[in-house]
Amino acid sequence: MLLDYHLAGSKDSSAELAALLDPLDGHVGLVEAVAAFLDCDLDRRRTAQALRVHPNTVDNRLARAAQLTGLDPHTTHGVQLFGAALTLRRLAEGSTTGFLPG
Repeated sequence: MLLDYHLAGSKDSSAELAALLDPLDGHVGLVEAVAAFLDCDLDRRRTAQALRVHPNTVDNRLARAAQLTGLDPHTTHGVQLFGAALTLRRLAEGSTTGFLPG
């Protein structure tokens, strides 16, 4: 519902939508894993290569992100909400590029 509300033009939902990532802050590599997973079109092997970690590490980080946020980055709903939250965070930080290293 939050994404629908935001897309309907509610500017006051931006902070709440971006805050979906807050539970991941302070956990090394979780925001980056979710961002890279989306940037790599949900391909865990490409994500692992981009992050220079083992594919199982990607799986573990995504599972932990899902546990902390209640959003599964493997589902359409999760992809939409994580994507919107990451975009809002990038814009707030003044960045229009992705999180992928290098």
